[in-house]
Amino acid sequence: MTRDPSTSQSDLSGRRSVAVIVVAVMIGVTVYLSWARSSGMWSFALDDAWIHQTYARNLATAGQFEFVPGQPSAGSTSGTWTLLIAMGYLARVDYKWWTYLLGALCLALTALGVWALSLLLYPTRPRAALAAGVFCAFEWHLLWSAASGMETVLFTALAMWLMVQINLPQFKTQNQGDDLLIGIWCGVLVLTRPEGLLLAGLVLLAQLGLRGWARRATWTRLPWTVIGMAIPMIPWLAFNWLASGTPFPNTFYAKQQEYAELLAALSFPHRFIQVFEAPFIGPLVLLLPGLLAAVWSFARLMGKPETWPRLVPLVWAIAHLATYALRLPVVYQHGRYEIPVIPVLIVLGMGGAAALVRLNDTMP
Repeated sequence: MTRDPSTSQSDLSGRRSVAVIVVAVMIGVTVYLSWARSSGMWSFALDDAWIHQTYARNLATAGQFEFVPGQPSAGSTSGTWTLLIAMGYLARVDYKWWTYLLGALCLALTALGVWALSLLLYPTRPRAALAAGVFCAFEWHLLWSAASGMETVLFTALAMWLMVQINLPQFKTQNQGDDLLIGIWCGVLVLTRPEGLLLAGLVLLAQLGLRGWARRATWTRLPWTVIGMAIPMIPWLAFNWLASGTPFPNTFYAKQQEYAELLAALSFPHRFIQVFEAPFIGPLVLLLPGLLAAVWSFARLMGKPETWPRLVPLVWAIAHLATYALRLPVVYQHGRYEIPVIPVLIVLGMGGAAALVRLNDTMP
């Protein structure tokens, strides 16, 4: 059987793109860490990063999720990240190198997710997809988060590949086992950051829209996704409840109470603008015209339920920023709560910019 030459060429181009993006991430992370070490900042700058290390060390040595030995507590908002760090302690790898390696790996997965999602949303613009992946690899917020010791870049990688998965052509026809795996993926995302519930909810809506609201088969298969979400989430929610009396980690509520005065002092439009500006402090601002073009293009798909998976990245980015503007309008530490939407903005901004440059192309 003779293989289609165009398919072979596409596979070769895809492998080259993956290699280029991975090398770009390696260069970016190496340069950043080298600069940090030469500047005397070879460490984790945030208290939360050390909290994760403490939980991970105690989990590896005592087998319990605790900050103070012998006192189980629900003070970590990212159980998934803690488990990954704990593997390094179990393997007796230096905790800094292990955490930096995890960050670099997650950044590589994020950049590859940007490339893959760009190909799905803009299939006629492979060069723009590659440019988006490389742009992501060198974006300074993401490089900082990869070396911060925080779960931000893990959450971003999981979110990107979840959006890739729901935009694959076979998403519409997948079986119940696939629905279950999507649900588990959503559950792990929530365990990585509680605000992952937003994206999980949008995935459920995308399933309904793509497969038809009125179809009985849609409603009989949707529970499999919900069951999948429950598999990782129920033990986590139960542990939090037993340890602190709340379904989510106690720090999740403490931060909102801490900034209650800020909520009262600023109007929601002011808070939203402040939160929305944070990701654009840097080269991403160059993609703003393309982003506006992409928003205009995708907005026309709102009335077509079968296209909702394509809308999930844009709607999630807006909802994520709006939620923080509503409940936690802070942009300190380089806007680390807003960083997860940056890869989506890169996808839309680069794709929209490519469409503006090539006006004869059809917008999605």
